[in-house]
Amino acid sequence: MTRLRLLVLLPALVACGVEFSEPLLDTSAVFSVGVELTDSLPRGEVQVSGALWTGYTADGAERAVTDASFQVLGRTIGPAPGPMTDSRWTVRYYETWGLDPDLPLGSVEVEAPAVAGIEETAPLLRLTPPWRMGPASVSVAPGAPLRLELATAVEPADSVFEYWRLDLVKDGRGVAEMSATGPVPSTVEVPWAMLAGLADGGEARLYVYQSVNAPAGRRYRGGLALRTSHVWFVTVEP
Repeated sequence: MTRLRLLVLLPALVACGVEFSEPLLDTSAVFSVGVELTDSLPRGEVQVSGALWTGYTADGAERAVTDASFQVLGRTIGPAPGPMTDSRWTVRYYETWGLDPDLPLGSVEVEAPAVAGIEETAPLLRLTPPWRMGPASVSVAPGAPLRLELATAVEPADSVFEYWRLDLVKDGRGVAEMSATGPVPSTVEVPWAMLAGLADGGEARLYVYQSVNAPAGRRYRGGLALRTSHVWFVTVEP
């Protein structure tokens, strides 16, 4: 069984409008987090990485944060250990844990930590990942399409960017691909013309990227990037 991993990348800081030029006075606070969900049997994985920059007041003092932790998927994520000597980020985060890929998964919601001196509520960011329905092992008859079922939710089109790609893999080598910008459909239908390269069987690997940013113009900016990967083990019926 192949274990899929994707590198978790933080949402682009350019999109958040972060500039670390001098002088740093009365700057915005910025919270950026990436979540990776890997569905690979026998056990999946959640990986969270992120960073918080509290910014500076008009007097040039760094803003304070009483509790820098946040919650995601029912788990409290605290600051990663180690000094912050290589960047201006106030806090960084990194944590990983196991995930049962056969259990249903709802939305991923993150509320940024409260920052003193920012007269706004902390950004609340939410995305719903597409999640596999049914078993990871599937079969298809020769000449028939393969239908992969997902639990999906529609997010506001004006605030979410989405992209997905499906790779068909035989013995570790890609034989076909389909992709699109926009939400992944609840049923991904793979035509037989693409499946023929699997011969007696192979894998269907689905990668989905979603991102959302807090509304523009805020003094406390935030971004959430969500990467989800699923794998189906495909058998072609004799």
